[in-house]
Amino acid sequence: MSVAVALADKIGTIVGFFAIDERPTGSKDPFALRRAAIGVIRILLEGRIRASLRALTAICGAGASEQDALLAFFAIA
Repeated sequence: MSVAVALADKIGTIVGFFAIDERPTGSKDPFALRRAAIGVIRILLEGRIRASLRALTAICGAGASEQDALLAFFAIA
C-alpha cells in the first residue's frame, strides 16, 4: 500500500508540473522533478513492479499531448 501511495505522489507531482509547463531546464530543477522521476523508476525496479509509465501518467491525469514529453523526461532522468 505504501508503494502505491509513494508512486501516486511522485508521478502526480511530475504530471502536475508538466501540466502547468514547469519543466526542468538544463541544470535547473527547482522543484526536484528529476529526483521524483528517479524515485519512481527506483520503486518500480526494486519492487519488481511491471507497470507502464504511460499508463501510470495517464491515471494521474496526463493528457495525450504531455505523454511524449513525460516519457522522454523519465528516459533521461
